[in-house]
Amino acid sequence: MTIAEISGKISRTGENLSERLEDLLTSDVFSACRYVRPMTLLLPFLSQAKQLNDESLEHLIEDNVARVRYLFWPRLKRSEPDVLIAFEFTSGYFFLILIEAKYFSQKSSSALSLEELEIAETPSDQLAREYLDLLDAHEAFNYQKSKILGRALIYITAHRSIPKGSLNESIKEINNFLADKDKVNLFWTNWFEFHPIISKARNVFEWERPILDDLRQLLERKSLIHFRGFNLDIVTSIQSGFLYRGKISRRSIRFRFVLLPENIMTRPLFYLSSSVAREYNWTVSEKKILRTIYQGGVI
Repeated sequence: MTIAEISGKISRTGENLSERLEDLLTSDVFSACRYVRPMTLLLPFLSQAKQLNDESLEHLIEDNVARVRYLFWPRLKRSEPDVLIAFEFTSGYFFLILIEAKYFSQKSSSALSLEELEIAETPSDQLAREYLDLLDAHEAFNYQKSKILGRALIYITAHRSIPKGSLNESIKEINNFLADKDKVNLFWTNWFEFHPIISKARNVFEWERPILDDLRQLLERKSLIHFRGFNLDIVTSIQSGFLYRGKISRRSIRFRFVLLPENIMTRPLFYLSSSVAREYNWTVSEKKILRTIYQGGVI
């Protein structure tokens, strides 16, 4: 069921569908989490989210989970995050997690400068606004504040590696507006982590399998899967002007491909250079090419 449509994120005519790919992806993925047991999909995914110091969220959710509640696009005081999740433990206490998910876009609002921070009354940075809202988010579930064991904000993006600059500027702004200088529980993960969790899932109930299969196919269709190496078909398809078998036998050969930083829908582009592209270079021998460049292998 498309929760994005239920929540009014997609118009009845569908005219704004192209602008709502982010909301649709969030809806599809987290509705799948909602329809299976927490330990099947949601907990493994959230547990591997990391902070800038590489500390994972796993240690914060140690109690036995009795129930999970979801609020999609809740209207909070300063923001409208994508998902607010409440873990209810068997002990009667709760842990709140706020999800801000991005697909192709960046944060909707950027951080203030040092000069602006000195006079600002409210934060500008999107994650900073949401983090301050998270401190009172228990009211959305009608929970008592004394029953909240902890809180965390998880930033989900399509980056291949942690966007340190974005997180650092958010943390700086959060600290500027926090009354109590507690540790900021801001974590990051990416959409690519869902696919291996599905592939490695064990003790799955039969009624959960169709949901996991549908989600796996969706992730593969959107290319939200980890890079699994080259295969020989790709290597041999490179124009002969770039690759000479005679030279391979006598020397190492350099392969180069680039990934456009904001376009995860395209395959690696060989022998292309661009001022906005990230280059990955290897020097590999013929022996290593034949042994390690295959589907599922990584140089």
